[in-house]
Amino acid sequence: MPFVGEWDNAHKLAMQYLEPNEVTSMYISHAKALEEQGKLRDAEKLYVYVSEPDMAISMYKKHHQYDQVRKMKLYIILNEKFNHDQIKWPFMWVQLLYRSLTLICVLSLCK
Repeated sequence: MPFVGEWDNAHKLAMQYLEPNEVTSMYISHAKALEEQGKLRDAEKLYVYVSEPDMAISMYKKHHQYDQVRKMKLYIILNEKFNHDQIKWPFMWVQLLYRSLTLICVLSLCK
């Protein structure tokens, strides 16, 4: 299994030698195995790599991680609104935006 920083290289290599539907099914089955091991974050990355963020949302709902569900929905909205192909780490942007919005909500409640 590749290290977290090597997913980009692994995906490029897989796309080079396999059919897109083979890559998708391979990543989804591996993501499900990671989910069973409790590695939800890694499973999420695989779902997003094969453009299946809805599967990540279902996974997080099943594990009652509703903050992650909201984060993934925000990710979907941002991907629909903007082209994130140029952003190397879309997760970082979503997390930063989500934390900023959470902080704004908390600060507004404190007043």
